[in-house]
Amino acid sequence: MDKIRRWVQEGGTLITLKNASEWAIKQGIVKEKLLIPANGGWADTTATRAASTAPASEGKKTKETASASTPGSRRTDFVNQEHEGTRAIAGSIYRTDVDLTNPIAFGLTDRRLYVFRNGTTFLRPSRNPYATVAQYTATPLVSGYVSKANLKQISNSAAIVVSKVGAGRVVLFADDPNFRHYWHGTARLFTNALLLGPLLNLPEGPATISAEEE
Repeated sequence: MDKIRRWVQEGGTLITLKNASEWAIKQGIVKEKLLIPANGGWADTTATRAASTAPASEGKKTKETASASTPGSRRTDFVNQEHEGTRAIAGSIYRTDVDLTNPIAFGLTDRRLYVFRNGTTFLRPSRNPYATVAQYTATPLVSGYVSKANLKQISNSAAIVVSKVGAGRVVLFADDPNFRHYWHGTARLFTNALLLGPLLNLPEGPATISAEEE
């Protein structure tokens, strides 16, 4: 972890897809945020790394508390598993709005970008107004099935975020732009991130804080 963090800070470009983006956030490599189910609402996950490095006494207390309240610890009849499939995002198409002026969008001519999604990584738009390269629209579903709960979380969430880390940067994709090499419209974004990373030197910009974060 220290080697990766140092490499990025010295000017490297780290590109993460889906749950790898979650990993980068939970490890504290970037200061971006995830959305996760918690108490019927949504919570920030950036405290995960801090909890994992807490003193042993604190860590023990955290584990005991978590095990007592974890929904997965209850018994459920086998027949009820049929409902689990409705909570998955198994493959559907969504509309996003992409910043055409960002190097990652080089070559695109329309702000409307259709993406294929088959995962439950939900990225919160960055507090840096220049850092959210692509964002799901308020009514993003174009084709396929998605539960109402998942659609609510996808709406207005971030599809691509660039996070500045020292002299380098991390490009976080909520989805896999190269999925099975047939969704070519987003494969270009990955190529741009790979080749044009050094151009992604973001200004800090004024931080915008939502009422929820306050």
